[in-house]
Amino acid sequence: MVNQQRADNHHTESGKVKYEEKSLKFGLSNQQCEGFQANGYLLLKNVTEVTPLIRAVQDEVRALGKQFMADYDDTTSAEKIAALPSNRRQAFYHALRYLPSTTQLACSPLLLDISKQLKLVQPAVMRSYNLRMDMPNEQQFMFHWHQDITYLLGSKNSVTYWVPLTPVNEHQGSIELIEGSHRHGLVPFHYTGEGSPPLSKSMSPKDICLDAEPTGDAKTIEAEPGDIVVFSQFLLHRSTPNHSNQIRWVSQVRHSDFQEADFREAGFPFGDCANVFHHDYLN
Repeated sequence: MVNQQRADNHHTESGKVKYEEKSLKFGLSNQQCEGFQANGYLLLKNVTEVTPLIRAVQDEVRALGKQFMADYDDTTSAEKIAALPSNRRQAFYHALRYLPSTTQLACSPLLLDISKQLKLVQPAVMRSYNLRMDMPNEQQFMFHWHQDITYLLGSKNSVTYWVPLTPVNEHQGSIELIEGSHRHGLVPFHYTGEGSPPLSKSMSPKDICLDAEPTGDAKTIEAEPGDIVVFSQFLLHRSTPNHSNQIRWVSQVRHSDFQEADFREAGFPFGDCANVFHHDYLN
């Protein structure tokens, strides 16, 4: 179970308040750690300590939304955002990546502690953390089967955190994954653009396509706000459509490991300034 120790405050002789921040500990069981290594993912239910982090993101999204539409609210936001001119809607989505609360979530002691228990010795917060906004019945931004590591790079033991701010399921949209697919390493893929991409071009799942459709049973993740999904960046997964009338909000965070030998030897390449077609350390 989660055991959060809050900061203690003590009055010094001078009358000033001294804060001593104690470490946060999230205890994964041996079974959970072994399950992650075997299946490539974990679904952690009812993580109490993530709730205030989620609320902070929701509050900032609400405040930002009111800059674009004065009557923005959580229940009718999909309809109102859809009605925005395309340039205003794009600006709203781009602004979401700069919310301080998403940085706080990515760097939180909670997620860093979980990463360490999943064998990341010295976790590095990858700058690819973001807030995903999936509109109802919108297909163009869905990603087909892919592995995060091919376009984000990072260490061989890097992980993705998928933190829902709204329910995710078959009706409201989620991700499908293939259990154990991370154990096969890189799946053959190719670049979908013209020629070879330059070293500095960052990749997205639309720039990379698997050579063949993956085999194996796909599992749909069902989770609620307060749950955390964490999976290997080698795990095959894809988005599923949102059939509801509400936006599906999910925060995505990635951690790598500075101490992973091949990653260190390659010079710590990350997908924001390099790409997989110029680094062969993952092979």
